Amino acid sequence: MNKKNVTIVVLVALIVAGTIFVVNDGMLRVLGFVFNPGRGTVSEFEPTLDITHILTREEAIEDIDYILNRVRTRHPACIRGLPEDLIEQSRIEKENLPEEVSVLQLWQAATRILAVLGDSHTNAWLHIDDYMYRIPAYFEFTDGVLYLTDDEFESCAVINIGGIKPDELYQTYKSQFPHEREEFVIHCFPNMVRWRHMLAFMGVDVSGGVAVVFETADGEVTVTYDFIEREVTEDDETTFASHEIDGENSVGVFTVYSFNFDDFEVFREAVRDFFTDVKDNEVQTIVVDLRENLGGRSGHIYYFLRYLDVERYFDYENSFRYGPFVWTWKSEERKNNKFDELLFSGDVYVLTSVQTYSAATIFAFMISDNGIGKIVGEASGQVPSFYAGVLPFQTPNAKLQLGVSGGFSRRPDKSKCELFLEPDYPVTADEALEKVYMLLQQKNA
Repeated sequence: MNKKNVTIVVLVALIVAGTIFVVNDGMLRVLGFVFNPGRGTVSEFEPTLDITHILTREEAIEDIDYILNRVRTRHPACIRGLPEDLIEQSRIEKENLPEEVSVLQLWQAATRILAVLGDSHTNAWLHIDDYMYRIPAYFEFTDGVLYLTDDEFESCAVINIGGIKPDELYQTYKSQFPHEREEFVIHCFPNMVRWRHMLAFMGVDVSGGVAVVFETADGEVTVTYDFIEREVTEDDETTFASHEIDGENSVGVFTVYSFNFDDFEVFREAVRDFFTDVKDNEVQTIVVDLRENLGGRSGHIYYFLRYLDVERYFDYENSFRYGPFVWTWKSEERKNNKFDELLFSGDVYVLTSVQTYSAATIFAFMISDNGIGKIVGEASGQVPSFYAGVLPFQTPNAKLQLGVSGGFSRRPDKSKCELFLEPDYPVTADEALEKVYMLLQQKNA
């Protein structure tokens, strides 16, 4: 082959190779866009329109279709399309829309649709300042009865709020509140009836104050409450964790109120400080209090475990949807990369309640399923294996904030995958820490 022919062959080969590279690169870019679960997500939310703002029926349907599209293309349960019961619920909601639809009506319809999935992480809510307004009253919900807990009217049964009976409010709330366990709904309800936007969500007229009618020893009493702005303290914004050392009983209590640490270093510093004090005081028992923890980022558990004298542990099995595929990371035995200088080898207890949720539930199950410690308190409000990995969106017209689960998490012990968290020592949440001290007394007797 002469030099000219060799040059032609080389040029042709380079052109073919270049074409293949360009085509493949283009295909990869297309596939990356189609399969990327984060496409179209929102990093900064716009304020939701006021709940009294009126949309046209067409605009409301456009927002519902937007929600359905995001659920259909991202949620692992919808890999083969939307479930029939969800389609039917969306059809009912669309048919029942009036010609003029308030943002409140749209929000209620959207949550009724999403509630069909039975996934508490897939939900629609408001991105507004109205979360700050509430009535100055406190309630508890026991055996289906709503009670006031204020000093003046303590234990007085509520007859109605804004003219609506508590049971009707509860049923409305439950139907519009995506959840997995009704126990969690029951737990949330008495707090929700205090907030202006949530009372509106349950059908109460909140254009002025709200009248609460309740039963006293002297008969029915009506008190009209005005909505007041909740005061935000510095602690509300900065305190995610705290700890106490009981040197006399050799107990260290590490309370984590939330795993929503924007800066991971804040959590790491809190954990280091705790285990430093544990070592300095020669503490023999540690207690992790998750009774008020609604979750956040689940990765914090792995850092905490580095301070425990545990050689290996099994982690959660996690799946995530990418377009028409679900990628699964199997639960594997991990080697614990321990911090030997602050290693703790004593007893570990975790306190839980119905309010223990999401990442906090993962923390409890990691301790329980790996035999690292004991659970004391109540079964968590979150089921052990659940949809997670929330992808943030916002509807085009009402600007409802939308979260859609992109993944699924399964507890380490697969033999108990469908079981709730059963505490080793079941007591009410209020009695959990006291129970730990009783156990220690029995052990040391």
